[in-house]
Amino acid sequence: MYPVDILYTPNPEENYLHAAVAMIFQIHTTQPKADILVFFIGQDEIKASQENLEEKARALGNKIGEVMICPIYANLPTKMHAKIFESTPDGAQKVVLATNIAKTLITIDGVVYVFDPGFVKQNSYNPCTGMESLVFFLTLSSPSLSVGNGTRQGAQ
Repeated sequence: MYPVDILYTPNPEENYLHAAVAMIFQIHTTQPKADILVFFIGQDEIKASQENLEEKARALGNKIGEVMICPIYANLPTKMHAKIFESTPDGAQKVVLATNIAKTLITIDGVVYVFDPGFVKQNSYNPCTGMESLVFFLTLSSPSLSVGNGTRQGAQ
């Protein structure tokens, strides 16, 4: 295992999707090249963030290096899942947009930067109403699970 620095924002982010995209471009333009893994609560958030990233990358054009965006979520076709395991081309930076499937089930080579807002979807039963609902929790254990990819890979 490699050492890991866990950093927190001083205040809660108003919109974690925008914060994630801003963080990706900050890392992409200011830090040594290594792949980035970002966790989202679901497919809709991943798709929205992917569109936002692609739009910003197009707008910046060749002012920045190539950003290889690789989503992974349960309903994604299997062929698309394989993209996250492909090696990153020289000069490029892979950005994996994932649900919590990537926290414990897989290791992605080259990942050094991990962004985890700590939210997960979870079914919850309310005995007062007799109904289940899908709720979002902020989990304190998420960062320790998330850094697994970074600690197994270390700085490249």
